Amino acid sequence: ALLVAVERVEKVLQNSPFLMKVWNLMKSWGHGNKAFRIIATLPLFALATQLAFRRRKYKLNYNTTEHVFIQAYIACQILLLSIIVLPFNGYAKVDDLYELPLWLIFVLFCWDYKQLYRCTWWRSFWRTILMLTYSLVLLVIFACLVMALMLAGIYVLKFILKQKKSLHGLFLLDETVFLQ
Repeated sequence: ALLVAVERVEKVLQNSPFLMKVWNLMKSWGHGNKAFRIIATLPLFALATQLAFRRRKYKLNYNTTEHVFIQAYIACQILLLSIIVLPFNGYAKVDDLYELPLWLIFVLFCWDYKQLYRCTWWRSFWRTILMLTYSLVLLVIFACLVMALMLAGIYVLKFILKQKKSLHGLFLLDETVFLQ
């Protein structure tokens, strides 16, 4: 469904050269800007972590701002490990968010959550899976909202342009009547 929405947006954008240029610029900028992508994931992971660890049995309950800082701390750890691993890889993975394999990032999340929430490895493992599931659900919801807003904006722009053309046609009609 999401891919169909993206295709519909691109199809509508192809009719307007200006909007297509803006869309391509935003896609290339977002693709080539790792820092933006990392910072954009922080609130998503913060909310997902807050949902996954919301029960009272964890001795520490953090607020949303603290969860954002926790995610920033984990992202910095991953970036530092990525810098250490980079010379051994021999190449940089441009399309990947981090240079580390996903299993190592997962282990790092488990380790950090074990320390922060003072829980067992087993509980940390399952809560990390729950956090990643919540992240995926939140990402899909956010993507659907963005696509709906984009489609609504495009249809509003098309409606405004159509109204403008019809008004322009009325003014031309009035001028021809006036000139006769």
